[in-house]
Amino acid sequence: MQITIKSNLEDLIPRYLENRQAELEQMADLLGAADFDSIRGVAHNMKGIGIPYGFKYVSDLGLELETAAKAHDADQLRLLLGQYKTYLDELEIVYQ
Repeated sequence: MQITIKSNLEDLIPRYLENRQAELEQMADLLGAADFDSIRGVAHNMKGIGIPYGFKYVSDLGLELETAAKAHDADQLRLLLGQYKTYLDELEIVYQ
């Protein structure tokens, strides 16, 4: 997936993406421990951190993850985390 990001954010994006990868791994670990409340907290933070950096999908997915965590829906969480991993793995950024 290719997205366009403002060029003034270019220096910040590598660290931003490292943090997103870390949160993906954290949520996978939390799911393994059935810690839905902590997943909900991480997902809630995702909602606020995506759009300001140009990653609307991260914010949208954060909402979906938060909803699934509130419902203790482990199957949905696994599905969404898989989608998040695919997104991060296939992400191509163009700076403008």
